[in-house]
Parts: sequence; structure tokens; C-alpha cells
Amino acid sequence: ITVTDLVTQCRDQLDEQNSEDISDADILSALNRAQRKAANILVKRFEDLLITDTTQTTTADEDEYDIPEDSFGRRIDQISVLTNSVRYPLKRVSYRDLHKYRSSTTVSMPSVYALKGRKYVVAPTPQAGVVLEIWYPKAFETMVLAQGRITSVSVASTYVLLDALGADLTT
Repeated sequence: ITVTDLVTQCRDQLDEQNSEDISDADILSALNRAQRKAANILVKRFEDLLITDTTQTTTADEDEYDIPEDSFGRRIDQISVLTNSVRYPLKRVSYRDLHKYRSSTTVSMPSVYALKGRKYVVAPTPQAGVVLEIWYPKAFETMVLAQGRITSVSVASTYVLLDALGADLTT
């Protein structure tokens, strides 16, 4: 089922085929809100269902890093330090308690992390080159109307064939 099919089904349920009264953008907005609400329920009830991970290599004298952009609700489930293929989980603490773990020197193995807005902070401040593994729930992509469906791919000639070309498709 495609996003276009969902929009059509919504129009059928609304018994409203006039796109002047209710535009496709209105329907897409409602569908995306519903998707976020469903994802919120999924993340709370089935914690591991949407889980994914990424790594972050620390830089010198830096203890604050951005939460991954595709994180659902700017959430982080776990951060670990990767050393010689071994994971050492960091303890999550409240940002107001982070000062207890700060140090004037950098370390090869931080022990805690805290969330601060759209960032996470590790403490004590790690040396450059420490690999952090961040586990977080991945957000669903925003629904958009189809601009065409790929029917064939030619790797050798570097082109794709579409069944139809959407009006909003650009190079």
C-alpha cells in the first residue's frame, strides 16, 4: 500500500473527493500525526521494535554531542564505549547530577551520560578518538506523495526507469 493509496482511502472514508475543501496536504498532515502517535505507543510498549544504533567518535576537549537526527522524540536508550570490540555501557544520570562526574582532565573511558535538550553530554570529558555507540529508537520517515515508482535499475548505465513522473520531481 502506498501513501497515494492511503490518501485515496481517507478521501473515500470522508466521502470527500473535492480536493479544494480538503487538500492532499491536509490529509498527509493528519496521516503523519497519526504515524507519530502510533510510533510513540510502539516505542513505549515495545522498546526494541524501532531500535537502531550509530557510532560517534569523540573529539578533543568536547563532551557534548548532537542526538542523531533520525532519533524518535530525541530519545537515547543507551550509550556504550567501544574498546577492542568490547562494549562498556555508560550509566545515565540526570543533567543536574552531571557535575559530580566532571573532571579537569580528559579520560579514555567516560562513565556516565546525560541528556541536555537536543544533545547528550558524556562525563568525564573523553579524550579524542573514543568511539561511542548510541542506541536509540529510529523515527519513521515523513509520508509524502509518490513521485513515481522505480520499475527497473541499470547499474551499468547508471539510470532508473519510472512508471510515472511526478510533477514535484526535480534533478
